[in-house]
Amino acid sequence: MREARENLQEALELFFEQAPPEEQERRFRREVYVTNLNIAVG
Repeated sequence: MREARENLQEALELFFEQAPPEEQERRFRREVYVTNLNIAVG
C-alpha cells in the first residue's frame, strides 16, 4: 500500500511540474471522492 501511495504522489508531482497551466486547469476539480474498497486476497 505504501508503494502505491508513493507512486501516486510521484505521478501527481510530475504532472504539476510538467503539464502546462491550461492542462492543469482543465483537469482540476474542486470535489474530492474518497471511498473504501474490500479486496479479496488469495
